[in-house]
Amino acid sequence: MNAFYNQLIFIVDDDEAFLKLFSKKIENEGFRNVKTFSSADTCLLCLDQEPDIILLDYQMPGKNGIDALKDIKNSKSNARVVFLTASEDKKVADDAFKYDAFDYVVKNDTSFGRVKLLLKRINKLNATAEAQKKARRLKITLVIILLLLTGSVLLLSFLFPDFFS
Repeated sequence: MNAFYNQLIFIVDDDEAFLKLFSKKIENEGFRNVKTFSSADTCLLCLDQEPDIILLDYQMPGKNGIDALKDIKNSKSNARVVFLTASEDKKVADDAFKYDAFDYVVKNDTSFGRVKLLLKRINKLNATAEAQKKARRLKITLVIILLLLTGSVLLLSFLFPDFFS
């Protein structure tokens, strides 16, 4: 199974019909780990589940999407936040990027196709980052092994100088 099938995706929108439709479309694309939230506050309470991607509406009762984005970033979450909203307000979009949104998608007839491409792009970015982490850990492990071997040889040469002469 590909890595993107396992990514945890949160969809946050106060429109229950939209949540059901959009989550079903995403699941039909092979993403099996999708959770929906009808408010920003309930999403924020679940950040300990470490979502990979959060699709976030702007206009919701209570906390709006920009305030939720600030809270997500302040929580040190590594989730990539994509705004998926009906708001075409340039100031909202500017604020979203100011607070480090990954992208901003206006809801329309083509928004699902765009989100699908973004999910795949985020998957590639996450897979690359994970591969780089593994490569760094491997390099560190090899350096430690090399240091241990060098130290062992030096210790042996000190303990058994006749053997190494």
